[in-house]
Amino acid sequence: MKTDYAMDEVQKRTTSIIGVSDITDNKLIWRQVIAELVGTFLLTSIGVASCIAISESNAPKVTSIALCFGLLVGSIVQVSLYS
Repeated sequence: MKTDYAMDEVQKRTTSIIGVSDITDNKLIWRQVIAELVGTFLLTSIGVASCIAISESNAPKVTSIALCFGLLVGSIVQVSLYS
């Protein structure tokens, strides 16, 4: 099969489409990955903990769970922007 492009040109076009250069050229990638992991861990662990009830009579209401998730997301954004 004959093509008009050389193999190097096809490879350059493919890597630019896939986005490999975005990862390899970015020197802060590990800082961003760690921040994403910490944020996800906090959101899931504290958010799920707001849904747990020790006894049936003391079960959390929907408004308190929503407030917990909202304040948690706001806190994570506030810490992320100014750190």
